[in-house]
Amino acid sequence: MKNFILVSVLALVGCATPQVYNPTNTPNQELSNVRTSGGEQLFLTEKYSAFILYIYDENKNEITKRNALSNQINDISLPAGEYRFQVSCQNKWYEGTPLAFFKLEPSKQYEIYCDITKGSNFLGMSVDSKVQLKIKEI
Repeated sequence: MKNFILVSVLALVGCATPQVYNPTNTPNQELSNVRTSGGEQLFLTEKYSAFILYIYDENKNEITKRNALSNQINDISLPAGEYRFQVSCQNKWYEGTPLAFFKLEPSKQYEIYCDITKGSNFLGMSVDSKVQLKIKEI
């Protein structure tokens, strides 16, 4: 019975609809869609996963309206414009929360991902030293 409940909950969570921010009532086909790699990787791997924490509009207003304990976002539709994204980049050992500004064009799909720069520690060993956000059109 416990397994059935667990599978049911996971199935319902997987069916959640993507979030939409559309204060100007832009037609749905003109909205930009932004995704992350958050749902693709488990936290037990060395590859970084990205989750959107906060999004701010051009007037510095937070449009995600989430608190620190709410779910992270990995898919959202927005009207065209310039936005500031704060994203959690994490793997099984490290987590960073970089910020970046991106200009979204209408009717396009984007993926935000974490780009890791390697450096070395005081022993000369290779370590992850810097994380930055990048965006690509998909």
